[in-house]
Amino acid sequence: MTYRGLNIFGPSPVWTPPGYRRDAMDTPYFGRDGIPSIDGGQRGGESSAAGVWVAPGVAALGLVVAAARALQDGQCGDLIDPFGIDWPDVVLAGFDPEPRVRLGPDGTALLRYTMTFLHLT
Repeated sequence: MTYRGLNIFGPSPVWTPPGYRRDAMDTPYFGRDGIPSIDGGQRGGESSAAGVWVAPGVAALGLVVAAARALQDGQCGDLIDPFGIDWPDVVLAGFDPEPRVRLGPDGTALLRYTMTFLHLT
């Protein structure tokens, strides 16, 4: 699984694919004429990935977190899911690392995370 050509998901992420397409969803405003489309009629939806990063130490884990935060810049990219399906025009909308780093007996650092992606097409 990669996003914008980078494998930032760790060894075995949990992938939740996008649900309902948004181009068919409308939001009525009562008392007004017309029905506006959600997200301007874009066809995509939301997906998420969750997993655990494992690094040789806390400093190395900090580099991984910084790389993930750098990808949260609003730029579109391709997301390739665990099944090899290419999802174009995807934005990293949310990145939520767990606030607690776990340390193994050998100094290995582990951190759980969740990411939310917005599919624009």
